[in-house]
Amino acid sequence: MSSSRHGLERPWSLLGSSLWLCPLTQEDLPRWRAFLRRRDLARAGDREAPLKPKGAGLTTAHGLTLVATDAMGAPAGVFHLREHEGDVALSFAVPSKDPRVLREGLRLIIAALPARSRATRLRVEGCTENLAALSEAARENDDTWILTLPARAEAPASHAR
Repeated sequence: MSSSRHGLERPWSLLGSSLWLCPLTQEDLPRWRAFLRRRDLARAGDREAPLKPKGAGLTTAHGLTLVATDAMGAPAGVFHLREHEGDVALSFAVPSKDPRVLREGLRLIIAALPARSRATRLRVEGCTENLAALSEAARENDDTWILTLPARAEAPASHAR
């Protein structure tokens, strides 16, 4: 298992989830490039989204690449996020025969983004997957889904800096 799951970067996870999302690290690049060569992946968004190790962020030109691992540390999916025009554009590659990875990955991203971005929506283009099961999802057109992010929690005025 890679050290990225238990390294200095806090993984994105929620109680009850068996999936962990972590920023891609340089040492993980070969393993994740091999994962993306699998033929059984469902893909959406920018199919050319670059695999960039941590250091890239949501607002940078390259965006942020998060890798999903299961409880044992095995590769489960890749999610690429990039802020664009007030939304966060999401690209993903997940096993097509395991819809749980996509649903759980989106749940983790939706829960974590308000603390990391001012965006209010998550946009998934080129997505033929049915995201209607997610209560936050609305279909914009045939292959674009919009997921509304929860309101950003503001710090009380006495704690603002």
